[in-house]
Amino acid sequence: MKFAQNEVRQITEDTWKIVLGEELQISPRSFAPKEIPDCIAVCAQITGDWALAVVMYCSAKVARNAATIMFGAGEANMTRDDVHDAICELINIIAGNIKGILSGSSHLALPNLVKGRDFKLMFPRHVMLSEAYFMYRDEPILVLLLGEDKLASRKNDGLGPETPGNHARG
Repeated sequence: MKFAQNEVRQITEDTWKIVLGEELQISPRSFAPKEIPDCIAVCAQITGDWALAVVMYCSAKVARNAATIMFGAGEANMTRDDVHDAICELINIIAGNIKGILSGSSHLALPNLVKGRDFKLMFPRHVMLSEAYFMYRDEPILVLLLGEDKLASRKNDGLGPETPGNHARG
């Protein structure tokens, strides 16, 4: 079991249900972001005692559906900014709830959004902590929790390995 795997899955499902009033289905298979048509990536970082990134990949169609529900307007009335605001708000809520289960002092940064045909988000010092695969209206959604690779960044500093929530203090 990966770090906070169940929590990431449950928080994402709860957010969808509470904010949009709709259910997510657990995907029967995993998939890569490049398999998501017209992919959008949103990311909210958690800093402080933790160095985490909560990333969601979804299609522009998922983002538009979310925006129409959140703002109560027809799809024809949705602007690009409305769609981006809606999907950024969803990742902000998911990341904020993940932050809420962490020990120590942490801060949630404002979300970032990337859209395009050929992009790759990179967090050079982070490793995959957990991943959750969903389907929403027959569209895939991927939520990742990435965290700083403490073992690699500290293996030569004499502090020994760390695990999330067990940070060495200097």
